[in-house]
Amino acid sequence: MSLSDNNEKVFGAGRYSAYLRDVEAVGLMLAAKKVLEENPKVVEDIKNGKNKDFSFLIEQIKIKMPKTDSKYIMRHLKSRYFKK
Repeated sequence: MSLSDNNEKVFGAGRYSAYLRDVEAVGLMLAAKKVLEENPKVVEDIKNGKNKDFSFLIEQIKIKMPKTDSKYIMRHLKSRYFKK
């Protein structure tokens, strides 16, 4: 029995997938928070409308979480940190 099979039995098949998404979301939140703290000038420029390009922040987050989709990162940044 593989580790994945065992986890599916413990959590249930659908719940294990949801658990993995939650773990990824928490990892993204921590990575994004760290990148934003490391780049306050870029964050300030975006908030003031001087820079609408999130690509630098997305690339910095992808360095920490390379398998995470860029669109997912963008949605997270806009909904959590750059709400209008």
